[in-house]
Amino acid sequence: MNRICVIGGGIWGSVMAHRLAKKGLSVLIWAREEEAVRDINENHENRAFAPGLTLHPELKAVSSFESLYDCSLYINAVPVQFIRDVWKDIPLKAGRPLVNLSKGIENATGEFPAEILQSLAGPKNPVYTLSGPSFAREVYEEKYTAVVLAGEESEGARDLQALLSDDTFRVYRNDDLMGVEIAGALKNVIAIGAGIIDGIKAGMNSRAAVITRGVAETMRLGREMGAKETTFLGLAGFGDFILTCTHAMSRNFSFGRFLARTGSVTEALDKAGGVVEGYFTLKSAVELGRSFGVELPIIDGLYAIIYEGKSIEDVITALMRRDLKTEWGSYSQ
Repeated sequence: MNRICVIGGGIWGSVMAHRLAKKGLSVLIWAREEEAVRDINENHENRAFAPGLTLHPELKAVSSFESLYDCSLYINAVPVQFIRDVWKDIPLKAGRPLVNLSKGIENATGEFPAEILQSLAGPKNPVYTLSGPSFAREVYEEKYTAVVLAGEESEGARDLQALLSDDTFRVYRNDDLMGVEIAGALKNVIAIGAGIIDGIKAGMNSRAAVITRGVAETMRLGREMGAKETTFLGLAGFGDFILTCTHAMSRNFSFGRFLARTGSVTEALDKAGGVVEGYFTLKSAVELGRSFGVELPIIDGLYAIIYEGKSIEDVITALMRRDLKTEWGSYSQ
């Protein structure tokens, strides 16, 4: 592979570019911020977005789109709300694959990252999503990690699987791209709920219930949207839910916890740092539930707290007083 171009200079983009450069590959990372570009090129660091991580000395950073021409592989690490604005100017060559690292739903269109990229790239460029339980900092530290590469099953998918895998980063394949993207988006929303539970000190029982019932809501929506049920029980589903809903390294979990403690959405967003994808995705998730006629009580409850100003206690009480049902009858609406 001649050259890999990573689009997005946040911590995920920096870590992925670093790891591929360590494998001896030629890697360019595009960042909008000139400060990040200079820091990577001159100091082999990205202190603005990946503090404390020393990056491979052969990794090169650019801020111009012209430098991205003729890449063998493109990797997206731009947050979903900004993908369209960035990628519309990238000079893609037909036939070159795109791998997406971002999770969420574009508020303006209701589209997932791979859908946005495919619409911009056209049918001649295969698009995949890499997802699963993977904090970027732990991937950098080479802690054992397993993820899934979602997209059409092909020789190209197997080649990408081999390229991205190594002794500490194991990549599985999954042909359910829609299911993987739904799981990746909604786990960030449910992580906010788990953070709220932690913030009000409701206990481990409560958090386990939020995670499990959050997966059930995600499965219900995924089923109506044509996804495979098994996807939500795998790495992109339960695996990523477990990780994101249980540790403060998740910005979404931290946002929920800060919201419970401060009572202020604005302050919680500021304290969480970076882009809190679940905050934006929540709007689109509610709209999808209504569009597909799927009941999403936890997600609707979070919307009531964050966007309608309802109290956490009132929302939890309403959830607990819902009609009693079997657990899996029609996925227990």
